[in-house]
Amino acid sequence: MLVTVNAMGFSSANAALPIEVESLAGHFGNAEQSKVIKRRSRAFQELAKSYAAPTGFELITNAPISTRTQHETSANYRLDLVIHNLNLLTSVPVEIAFNNRETIGTNFLKLESFAKDQKDRINVPFGVLVVPTASLLNFGGWDRVYGSSQEYENLRIRMYDSCLSLPTYLIELHGHF
Repeated sequence: MLVTVNAMGFSSANAALPIEVESLAGHFGNAEQSKVIKRRSRAFQELAKSYAAPTGFELITNAPISTRTQHETSANYRLDLVIHNLNLLTSVPVEIAFNNRETIGTNFLKLESFAKDQKDRINVPFGVLVVPTASLLNFGGWDRVYGSSQEYENLRIRMYDSCLSLPTYLIELHGHF
């Protein structure tokens, strides 16, 4: 499967991709397009669960966004993955964003909320969203309510840049014939 990476919200262009982003992009790039199209969301859940973090990293799946107790929070939001660098003491929140376009803002806010909750304990340098491109959605016959990477980019730039401080990498999955 063809994969591209788009950086959003960074103050300067980074020359090289962080290892967390590079390894995630490679993992999702190895997915069989036919299997993804056939199994849809389940295929992406399986890909997230089968991701092996690079050496020196710890992987947390289905991670709570907040470390506060349930009584202090109004919702139990969770992230698909958190990649924790054991050497640098950094964490990278990852959300697999194959869902309704109504959740685009929520997906950005989940990353942002995790970073804000962790700020006194650990550095969260950026977040990652794994998103389909319009070509994958069209090729796979997904319903038109799914949000595409282009919509994530446009909404981040036009509406959310002023209120989001966490830089985000979009790992874009493309469909091809």
